[in-house]
Amino acid sequence: MSIHQKDWMMRQIEELVEFSSRIFWRRGFLEYTVSEDNQTANDLLYIKINKLIDDNNICEAEDVLFSAYGGGDNLDFDYLSVVLSFYNRLNGMTDKFLEENDFSREEVYDGLNDMLKNFGLPDMKK
Repeated sequence: MSIHQKDWMMRQIEELVEFSSRIFWRRGFLEYTVSEDNQTANDLLYIKINKLIDDNNICEAEDVLFSAYGGGDNLDFDYLSVVLSFYNRLNGMTDKFLEENDFSREEVYDGLNDMLKNFGLPDMKK
C-alpha cells in the first residue's frame, strides 16, 4: 500500500468514527472510559480487548469484540463506544504493528464498517 493509499484509508477510518459519534451522540468522538466503581460488562470488555492488543493479539481482540455484540432492537450505545474506541486505537497503530499481528488497515476499516451496520448505518465500503 502506498503512503497516499495508507493516508487515505486512515482518514476514512477517522471520518467514519467521527461520523458515527455525531450520528449517535451528536458530538465528536470521545474515547470510552472505564468506570472507577461498579465496572460494567462493557468496562470489562474494553479492558480485555485492550489487554489483547497490548499482548499483540489483535485478531483475538476483534473476535472477542464481535462475540460480545448482543444484537436486537435494544442498542447498547456504551458497547458502540467500546467498538469505536477499539477501531480508533487500531487506526493509530503503525502498519508494521498491524502486519506483525496479521492485521491490515483495510481490516480495520472493514471491521468498523461491519460493526456499524449492526447499529443501522448503511454499508460504507469503499
